[in-house]
Amino acid sequence: MVDPVESLLVEGVAPGKSKNGRAFLYAMIATLLFGTAYVGAKVVLRELPPFTAAASRFVISTILLWTILLVRGKPPRPQGEDWRTLAIAGIFQTTLYFAFQYTGLGYTSASNTAVIANSRPIFVALLSAVLLAEPLRRSRVLGIITAFIGVLLLTTDGKLDTLSFSSTHAFGNFLIVLNAISGAIGLVYNKKTLSRLPVLPVIVYSTTIGAVGLLPLAALELREIGIPHVSLTAWGGVIYLAIFCSTIPYLFWYSALARLEAAQTAVFLFFVPVISVILSVVLLGERLTVYFVFGALLVLVGAYLSSHQVARSADPVRVVVNRRTS
Repeated sequence: MVDPVESLLVEGVAPGKSKNGRAFLYAMIATLLFGTAYVGAKVVLRELPPFTAAASRFVISTILLWTILLVRGKPPRPQGEDWRTLAIAGIFQTTLYFAFQYTGLGYTSASNTAVIANSRPIFVALLSAVLLAEPLRRSRVLGIITAFIGVLLLTTDGKLDTLSFSSTHAFGNFLIVLNAISGAIGLVYNKKTLSRLPVLPVIVYSTTIGAVGLLPLAALELREIGIPHVSLTAWGGVIYLAIFCSTIPYLFWYSALARLEAAQTAVFLFFVPVISVILSVVLLGERLTVYFVFGALLVLVGAYLSSHQVARSADPVRVVVNRRTS
């Protein structure tokens, strides 16, 4: 019998379009699950303060990921440079990402946050060109710009005047920019580590480091406001976020990242707000508008433009199986 975790995480990647197709599928599955986080977080944040909610989510996810790793046998131990890149990835993709996002939300509008935070693939493309020597192809640049315009339309519902870049929101906007940059740095450094370690240990170690970094923030938050009464519904939401918005999608996301270029993988993040809006319409009764439909189409076109040329001509990315490479 084929082990599904083995197939997903440790399978070598040979040249061919079918392997890229599988990676695209993995990235899309992860994105679909990431997109459900908005609805889950809305339930949780009614009762839990933000840093406590984030810390709880990632501590649970860390426990689950370690369980998967240990059940599969003795994990490879990172060496030297691996620890540095894993630490950078974990701190930036989880600890600083949420610190900047939650703090920035208090100083800027929800519309500004939605637009600026979803600029992360732009920063990934720039950073991966510098740190990973990934080419900035014209088709990729055009695709990212097209998809970002789509996100702009669907997150503002076409009301661009709701965006504010006045001095009142300047500090908050700056923090959300740092939020997007932090997520981009985390993604790029995880990609660097995936050239030397198998997928599952990279997920486990970087998530663990990020979760540990959130604990002091949660402790300071609880010291300030006290320990809240939390219902079973809210705890159910935390568990949902830990399993279906962290643990499971991370298995697919990192597997896609190991097989594709960082910038190519990041383009799929533009689909997260699309999925969030669809779920808000279905589950929360929010209204669907023509701007959403048009914006979603632009995201789809942008993703195609960003990945189409690569699927035809890029050198394949190989996943490390059971040994380190020099």
